[in-house]
Amino acid sequence: MGASLLLGAAAGAAGVWVMDRVGWFMYDNEEVSALQREHRARPGNLDVAHAAADKAAALIGRRLPDQPNITGMVVHYALGVLPGAVYAVFFASVSQQYGPAAEQPTVWRCSPSRTKRPRPCSVSPQGRPGIHGRPTHAAPSLTWS
Repeated sequence: MGASLLLGAAAGAAGVWVMDRVGWFMYDNEEVSALQREHRARPGNLDVAHAAADKAAALIGRRLPDQPNITGMVVHYALGVLPGAVYAVFFASVSQQYGPAAEQPTVWRCSPSRTKRPRPCSVSPQGRPGIHGRPTHAAPSLTWS
């Protein structure tokens, strides 16, 4: 379980790092007017992680230095590291408890609707492998009946 936790956390950190690279590439190539609109929409002109850190600091009566700061960066990476670690531990425990059957894809069977109402769905395990002959780790796939 400890190895799963570390691998999941590392995967989450790697995901955040890659998203940062892609995000900065997009910022560098974005129109100035669009970038200005985005900055105006930010709470306190802070990115999401720094805004969350700022609010948490305010709750305990502290004030953080200007962006970027270490607390904001910790929150930024925690938004990827923590879900990665939790998912990895959860997946390891499910796979250990239920075996390879838990790794089989799930099919959601939905009846088509001619109105805008939600379609009723039912979930059933699918007996064949998922993408490229490999299991999809219990990720649901949607089929219409």
